[in-house]
Amino acid sequence: INSGISLEEVEETLMRQAMEQANQNVSGAARILGLTRPALAYRLKKTGILAES
Repeated sequence: INSGISLEEVEETLMRQAMEQANQNVSGAARILGLTRPALAYRLKKTGILAES
C-alpha cells in the first residue's frame, strides 16, 4: 500500500470520528472502536486529541 497516509494518521482520524460520534465521551468512543476506555484514553493523550476535547 502506497497511499501516502501513515498508520498514525489513520488511527487519529478514526479516533476523532469516534469521539465526534460519541459526543466527546471517551467511554462511548472506546465502545465504537472496540477498545477499553483506558486504552483509548492513552491513545487520545498520546496524539493530543484528549487535550483538545
